[in-house]
Amino acid sequence: MKKTILFTMITGCMVLALFSSCREKLEKKHIEDSKENLEVVAKETKDDIKTTVKKDWEKFKNESELVIKNTENRVTELRDKISKFDKKEQEKLHKTLDSLEQKNTRLKEKLAQRAHEFKEDLIVFNTSTKEKEQKFEQEVKHDIDEIKKALKKIITPDDSILDE
Repeated sequence: MKKTILFTMITGCMVLALFSSCREKLEKKHIEDSKENLEVVAKETKDDIKTTVKKDWEKFKNESELVIKNTENRVTELRDKISKFDKKEQEKLHKTLDSLEQKNTRLKEKLAQRAHEFKEDLIVFNTSTKEKEQKFEQEVKHDIDEIKKALKKIITPDDSILDE
């Protein structure tokens, strides 16, 4: 009887040890599988972010370049209109237009720099990239809006608005 109890206890311990080691191996395998899945998801997410950000950038860049070109044309038109005023007023208006033209040129350079970064893959694509791009776009849009408002506020000697 003692032998049977002893044999049952030893067998039970062996079975418990066997299940315990199998469980550890299964947990390790599960952890490894989870890591691999996370790596795949992270890569897919990074690729999705890159695709989305690049697509959004191209759209924004094209729209911004068009606005900048229109601003350049508008400044040229205003310079032609200014030539009809007296010298003192011409100097004042040219100075204002020069300032706006410089701001427009800086915007153009800012876009060109960002386009270069995209073209040369100098941008690190991760979860914060979208936020950074949105911030950049907001800054550029704000600058564009300021230039547009300033162009609309150019006043002639007869107190009429030159831009309209």
